Order: sequence, then C-alpha cells, then structure tokens
Amino acid sequence: MRMKNFLELTFGPSDIRTVETVLDEWRERRLLPRDHPDSALAAAILFSLFRAGHDTVPKLQAAASRHKGLAELTPDDERPL
Repeated sequence: MRMKNFLELTFGPSDIRTVETVLDEWRERRLLPRDHPDSALAAAILFSLFRAGHDTVPKLQAAASRHKGLAELTPDDERPL
C-alpha cells in the first residue's frame, strides 16, 4: 500500500466495529475502562494495524497479539483494582 493511501484511508461503520471488537477484548483482559489513557493508545495502534491490512477481526487479533507496544501497555502490576 502506498503511503498516501495509508494516510488517507477512511473508516466505515463496519471497519470501526472491527477495531472496536478487538479493542474491547483487549480492554477486558486488562480490566481497563474506555476512558483510560492506555485504551486510547491501544485504539490508535489498532487503527494503524487495520490500515496496514489487518482488516478482519481474526487478522487484527493476530496482529495485536504480536504487537510489542500493546503487550507492554498497562502491565499486570499497574491494573486498576
């Protein structure tokens, strides 16, 4: 994908649902609310992965599971009680 296409990609309702599904799973595993700063960072990472071609829930889940930045957000000892 050319850089221009990557940056100009718009998201439709089904695209947003795909990202939201994976984000909600990620947040649930970490016990984070939607308004937590790490949730916003995770959403940005997931949208970037989606833009890069991981455009289905299974593909995005797989890419997210390999993403070092997502793995390092909110370690177990920093989760809210």
